[in-house]
Amino acid sequence: MTAEKGFLQTGEVIEERYEVVREIGQGGMSTVYLVRDVRLRKNWALKAVGKTADEAENDTLRRSILTEAGILKKLTHPRLPRVTGIVETEQCFGILMDYIEGRTLGDLLRTEGAQPEALVIRWAKQLCGVLEYLHSCDPPVIYRDMKPDNIMRKPDGDIVLFDFGIAREYKPCRTQDTQSLGTFGYAAPEQFGGSGQTTPETDIYSLGATLYHLVTGVNPADQPCGTRPIREVDPDLSPGFEAILFKCMQRDPAKRYGNCAELLFALEHYEWEDAAVRRQAKRKMAAFASPLCAGILGLVLILAGLAGKSAQRKDLYAEKLASCSDAAAESALSGVFRPEILKEYTEAIDIDPGRPEGYTGLLDYCAETGQAEAGLRSVCARIDAGTGHIDRNSEVLMKTANLYFQGDRENGTFSGDYTRAAKYYAEVDAGEFPEAVYLCRISEALSGRTGSGAADWNAVAEALRAFEQYTDSRKEDNGKIEQYRLAAGICISHKAAIAETGCDPCAMAAEMLRKALSALEREELSGVLSAPERAELSGALSAPEREGLSKNGELSGIRSKEKSDLRKALLTDLTACLLSEEPEKCSGSDLEEAREYCEELLGMSLDTEERGAVLLRIAEIAERTENTGKIRNAYEELLAQDPQNTGVRLRYCSWLLKEGRKEEAEQLYREIGETEDISAEQAFSAIGRKLDLTEKMTERG
Repeated sequence: MTAEKGFLQTGEVIEERYEVVREIGQGGMSTVYLVRDVRLRKNWALKAVGKTADEAENDTLRRSILTEAGILKKLTHPRLPRVTGIVETEQCFGILMDYIEGRTLGDLLRTEGAQPEALVIRWAKQLCGVLEYLHSCDPPVIYRDMKPDNIMRKPDGDIVLFDFGIAREYKPCRTQDTQSLGTFGYAAPEQFGGSGQTTPETDIYSLGATLYHLVTGVNPADQPCGTRPIREVDPDLSPGFEAILFKCMQRDPAKRYGNCAELLFALEHYEWEDAAVRRQAKRKMAAFASPLCAGILGLVLILAGLAGKSAQRKDLYAEKLASCSDAAAESALSGVFRPEILKEYTEAIDIDPGRPEGYTGLLDYCAETGQAEAGLRSVCARIDAGTGHIDRNSEVLMKTANLYFQGDRENGTFSGDYTRAAKYYAEVDAGEFPEAVYLCRISEALSGRTGSGAADWNAVAEALRAFEQYTDSRKEDNGKIEQYRLAAGICISHKAAIAETGCDPCAMAAEMLRKALSALEREELSGVLSAPERAELSGALSAPEREGLSKNGELSGIRSKEKSDLRKALLTDLTACLLSEEPEKCSGSDLEEAREYCEELLGMSLDTEERGAVLLRIAEIAERTENTGKIRNAYEELLAQDPQNTGVRLRYCSWLLKEGRKEEAEQLYREIGETEDISAEQAFSAIGRKLDLTEKMTERG
């Protein structure tokens, strides 16, 4: 089969929706393209396989694509890409999936060589987690193609496993795979036939070969007579890790780890094997060394111990923090706070209290799970005590101050504290974070620390304008986004008080949120263009905008999922802001802008509650523009989604009554009246009085 590669052209539009931006990779029979969804203004990866002149071969390709997409659609894991659809054109079959920014570990090996052991072990633990998830599916999914080129390292350092082209579902009744597939050097012996069908142990072999390549820089495919022990390649590597890889890569599947949980346990305790080797060496020295040699050795060991203590602590800190990070990611994904993770973060901090990563990780985890206040209590106790001189670390101080400034508006569990925000902003080094100066001024004005004892709203408005001007002048786009959102949030939260100063807080907030949206779009653009394309584009941009583009063609700090979530949040905030004015004050252009944002939101990934909120916004916009058809459509879609939502039904009933549709309103009102205790609802009673049905409904009850 000779499917054509490189068949899609830059600028080509597929299905009148997906514009090809550029080719981003090739492998096997497929080519991967970065495509832009022109409707949703979102980037996707398109894994495409070119058609051939042979229709029978095309049928095989089509089945292969459908099989891969079918497997991926069933999977939900933070280290796997999501599949969103399948496309077919005259030239190719393709799978649309999440665009994962970063570099493959294969590319990393080619440019940088062998990777540090501690880092490889961290990746190994993450890969164990995703393989354990695949193997626990019903039926189990056997990946079969683990290798560095199929693992993406994201900008945050975490990894994602992709390319399920030869993955298969395990079938207990089978004695052999249908096809013998795999990459030589990484594939287990049973993948080439004659040893039964592939099993979870098959993936453990491939993972071992992949880790071998990463930690030594030696491709296992280049050693046809078997791989050398890793410590023959690099004597500084760990004996414990060497033993783990040796067991993973046994030719007999029964001699490998039985599952990924066993392998993960071994990885988390690989130093046990190291300790045994060291004890054995010390016993030999004690038996044969002379007293003089023993004395010299003792002195050397003391000096080495002092020198190595810091390195040992650093390694222990890194391992503990990596464990915390992985557990926190899973917990945050489920949205459930786990106190033991907070405890583990504090234990990591106590190992090396002068390093910031533990503090920032703890704060991020608590904020993401609705427990920001608990995280702040733990961190501030150490800042205020000067533990590890962390009170001088501007990164930790800035994150702490930001959390106090913002509070937890999403979950409503923590309202923030402007006085404490001002305190920590004042301690930040303005050379590292110039914005701290402006945020400190805003916090002081809001907390009354300017001298009046109460919020000084004129000072607040003045500080907000200064902060906006400073943010406008910043070069880095992703740094601007959160700052515009912070300032806009203050405008809306205190709009009545700020309006008394003569400012229009809604207009101020809307303008800042539009700037944030533009900054995000430029940030997205900088990540999808090649260097020549960026150079061509830069001629059409102002100097600050050109400098805001990433120099290396990758996003400077916003990950793919985060971008999508951030865009959703900005659109939601901007829509609410545009509709926050009294109906008579809203301009037609504002309403039209809000409607466009709502329609874009409906095209994004929303849960039931989010979709209902957007539909209510559309209904509200339709009511303000007196578009009867859209009002009815919005309410009917809402009720189809959640038929028993009393609030929506009451609102719809009120609108029907206002429009003179008394019979429809009365029928809906009677249906609502069948709900228990609804008669106590004030809105229900008010509608009943207008329909002259309250007394009749009461008598019937």
